[in-house]
Amino acid sequence: MKEREKELKKQIGERVRKLRTGAGLSMEEFAQRIHATSATISNIENGKSIPGGAILLNISKAFHVSSDWILRGTLPENEQVYEKNDRLIFFHDKWQIFCRSSHYMTEDDKHRQEAILSLIEKITLLSERDIELLGVLLSRLTGKDAP
Repeated sequence: MKEREKELKKQIGERVRKLRTGAGLSMEEFAQRIHATSATISNIENGKSIPGGAILLNISKAFHVSSDWILRGTLPENEQVYEKNDRLIFFHDKWQIFCRSSHYMTEDDKHRQEAILSLIEKITLLSERDIELLGVLLSRLTGKDAP
């Protein structure tokens, strides 16, 4: 096997392991969530295989990460992921979207994340005047001066 291919499999396995352990899941629990076997997950995490299309899609959907991040370790230009204290922290533009810790995202968390992403998208379309007006509204609501 080519060295480059071995290294790629190893890196993919490390990213999948980080998702699994960051969510506090055993291999069996992780496998159940993505409709795979624990042996398949073990092979991926240990760099013996690369996730197939269906498994890759299931991981992406279940853990809200792009397949590019799983396969290449890259994200779209406006998204970033950081590791801090064994946690994966995901950002969209400059906004922290969520932090993977020992708890798997609940349905409510997923809805909040979708709402935040939608809000961020809408905020980026606002004019300077709209932003000033929001600042005024915020200061009236909180009784504090707008930043």
